[in-house]
Amino acid sequence: MMNLLPKYLTKLNLRRLEEEASFYRRYTDITAPLDTFKNDSLIFEPGSNWMYTSFGYRLLAFVLEGASHIEYRQLMNDFIFKPAGMESTVPDDAWAIIPGRVSGYYLGRDKSIRRANMRDVSENLPAGGYLSTASDLVAFASAFNHYLLPESVKTTMLVPARGVKLDTDTPYSWRDAMPNADKYGAGIMLFSKYEQGMIGHTGRQDGGSSIVVLIPSKDLAIAVMTNAKGWNGYMDFTMKIKSLVEKYYR
Repeated sequence: MMNLLPKYLTKLNLRRLEEEASFYRRYTDITAPLDTFKNDSLIFEPGSNWMYTSFGYRLLAFVLEGASHIEYRQLMNDFIFKPAGMESTVPDDAWAIIPGRVSGYYLGRDKSIRRANMRDVSENLPAGGYLSTASDLVAFASAFNHYLLPESVKTTMLVPARGVKLDTDTPYSWRDAMPNADKYGAGIMLFSKYEQGMIGHTGRQDGGSSIVVLIPSKDLAIAVMTNAKGWNGYMDFTMKIKSLVEKYYR
């Protein structure tokens, strides 16, 4: 029987190189980036399992654009950013001069700091290609809580992935900031371990880390952003802010 492993590895390496090449290309639409994975086979049948992936959000943006016949960036401005008052949120265009854009860094395990890896994030616009501020993230969370979506849609989003029991009993850990099926709904992380009903999301990529949390019952939103990848203090730092806010401003 022929050994197919070398052929498989060659194909896998080619696939990896194609995806890495997309990190350095400036895209001006959301269709071309789909070429990096459009011919991939399914990991599992839709609805049968769960996996966190930015590719899914790239595809979702393509569907939204096709259904509405409105360019994706315009959709986001008209239906999300403007209604929420997010005046500082813009696409992270590598060629544009954007006031206030900071340099990105990488924090090593030994606490050393260096410049972030080079990457043009335009290929990942729907899943992480925007520049924003902590104030804008709080504005988004507040809009989400009050008027951005119908209650029926939010209820659907809060259903745990795969119907699994939410993680509420394990010890607190920096890993709670990582998307996982036992604390994930539809595009939203479920943080009931820290407080019943607390939701939000985290994000990290070359040159940045961020988190926004919302406690709907208290109408309390907190956002933390840092221009460094490799920081694992998301949850601990955010919960310290939450404690101070609740102690002195409630």
